[in-house]
Amino acid sequence: MAFASWKDPETVFLCARAFEFIVAFAFGVYIWEFLITLPFDFQFFLRKRPFRWTFVAYALTRYLMLLALIAAIRMSNVLTPVNCTTWNRIVYTCAHACFALASLLLFLRVVAISDRNIYIILFLGAFYLANLGTLIHGATLSRAIFVPELWLCGATNTVASRVNVWMSFGFDLACLAIMLTVLLRAPGGGLWRLLVNQGTIYFIVATLSYLLPAIFLALDLNDAMNEIPQTISLVTMVICASRMYRTLSTFDPTSDTRTFVGSGLVLTLPTLSTETRRHSRMPSAPSTQFNFGHNPHLGHGHGRESLGVGLTFARAMDEKIGDEFPIPMKHRGMLVPSDSSSSQGTSIAEKAGMTPSASREVFVKIADVS
Repeated sequence: MAFASWKDPETVFLCARAFEFIVAFAFGVYIWEFLITLPFDFQFFLRKRPFRWTFVAYALTRYLMLLALIAAIRMSNVLTPVNCTTWNRIVYTCAHACFALASLLLFLRVVAISDRNIYIILFLGAFYLANLGTLIHGATLSRAIFVPELWLCGATNTVASRVNVWMSFGFDLACLAIMLTVLLRAPGGGLWRLLVNQGTIYFIVATLSYLLPAIFLALDLNDAMNEIPQTISLVTMVICASRMYRTLSTFDPTSDTRTFVGSGLVLTLPTLSTETRRHSRMPSAPSTQFNFGHNPHLGHGHGRESLGVGLTFARAMDEKIGDEFPIPMKHRGMLVPSDSSSSQGTSIAEKAGMTPSASREVFVKIADVS
């Protein structure tokens, strides 16, 4: 028996029923993810963590995703006729906002890793604005009708999302390619560990999640089949982008602080105000601070671990908490293994082969955060 056309009403009904199950499953998965990660949100709400504007994008991504799924559940359980187009636009507006905000989190990650390379920012910034335009346009074209046989609101004209899905896929793919290029050029460390530490695994999964809806929208089997992979893609994208934000560094282009987080090492690069600089040993220099975590090797001058982020801790004069000593700014981000056999008086600048004048841009301060 030959398979019926994908546009056949009976086939469309079966696909719509499958879509209902997918929405319920996605809602369950996301509720679980949302609840187990709420403590992180409360740390910001209760001001236990310093507020950064990137948290706004992170929070909106999570809570708009929750709202979109709640509205989708409502559309899947309609006992009496309602204005389905209005409900569908709520779903699409929240969903497309989640796509845009999740892509923004990935974009900021690339900007941080590339050390604010102006060409990368301009290229990806223009790409992102174009992507944002297609997402807004796609949300305005969404329509839905009441299907009494299935007690749901079924979306129509879903093929209109084709352009914005392809654009989002292209943008995230460009971000991933740039991120991998930058990381592969970074010195030191095993490639796999470097990718894990920089959140590239989440990045790859988030980007590839677009592949399924891009293929189905190109095939355009029917409206229900177009919706199923988009729902899966959206939930996957939001979970991966938000997890990457929580587990990796926070990067705030408007802040005076750059923070890179690695296993057992946190490096903060705040820019001192003019008044603070007058009291600094090096008036023209920003302050670089080392915070040593739970890795016992990182507090004793034997840090040989290469994480692809931050700086290697070399021996200070006497390795006491609060000691400050110079480090060349241009070596920021490059790990220089310490040598336990060297004299205690050897500075990082000398170990890096820098002249004294080149090392006056930054100094480091040892702090204990264990």
